[in-house]
Amino acid sequence: MENNRIQILKEILLDLHHGASPESVQERFNQHFRGVSALEISMMEHELMSSEDGVTFEDVMSLCNVHANLFKGAIADVEVADADQEGHPVY
Repeated sequence: MENNRIQILKEILLDLHHGASPESVQERFNQHFRGVSALEISMMEHELMSSEDGVTFEDVMSLCNVHANLFKGAIADVEVADADQEGHPVY
């Protein structure tokens, strides 16, 4: 996973946070991404809240519907190991 992808996602969400229109950030998202993983989204949100940009958990939650629409149809499937397989950590 590239840090650059997470940085671009972070910049897009910061633009939304600062009042950019969803349409303008959608165009930027589409230029850079065909798909994005839930892990990348989670990492980006964590970095935003941990940064000095002043974005709080509440800010991220208030933008949740907006960025969910932004990522709609672009979230890539993540394969999870089958817990029934021998040697899986649950055992």
